[in-house]
Amino acid sequence: MTDRNCSHCGAPLKEKAISCPSCGSDENTGWSDNASVDWELPDYEEIVYNETKQESNNNLKLIVISIAIVSAIGLSFILALL
Repeated sequence: MTDRNCSHCGAPLKEKAISCPSCGSDENTGWSDNASVDWELPDYEEIVYNETKQESNNNLKLIVISIAIVSAIGLSFILALL
């Protein structure tokens, strides 16, 4: 596999690269100065809210309710054995 360099920023490119991992330039933009990459990771809480329109702490409520139900079932089995 032959590596090559980005003609815009000089970063190494893999043979089949379709864009530069460093500056974001590609063949469609002509490896231009206008190309840019936003490497900021998305906010997980914002994604959860946008997908479910709910706060992600609802999972905590579900866990607490599940523990209460399992505890009640376990207690009823113990009392049935007495």
